Amino acid sequence: MDLLQIIIWLIYPYVVVAVLGMALIWRVNGPSVQEEMKFLYKLGAIVNRMILVLMVLSFLSGFGVIAFYSMTNEPEKLFYWVRSLIYLQPDLDLIGSISFLSRTHFLLLLTLLLALSFSKYIGLLSRPIQLFKGIGRNQ
Repeated sequence: MDLLQIIIWLIYPYVVVAVLGMALIWRVNGPSVQEEMKFLYKLGAIVNRMILVLMVLSFLSGFGVIAFYSMTNEPEKLFYWVRSLIYLQPDLDLIGSISFLSRTHFLLLLTLLLALSFSKYIGLLSRPIQLFKGIGRNQ
């Protein structure tokens, strides 16, 4: 694999997990950090639109993976690749054997998680039960 493939499929997932973890920790630690990050909220409209576009694209690509590759072993290969990342022994040959649509879906999903880290919607990941309670109260 060339350098770009190594950056995309080896370094980028770990960077996303690290940034997402830091955002979740900062979110839990209280509003003092939130006050310091108000400059990110000024870009709120742009970030919100980007998150919406990434969610739609991720949904469509995920639907495409399910519709076109559900009878093959694509989901299994993707699971084994994620498992190899968790074990800190990534298998780049495995991700190379996955279809372009599955790789695009996973890349969109990682980019969505990265964008969520810099938005006010990080709370959706840190406290999802409170989100559903809030939805129930609004109805």
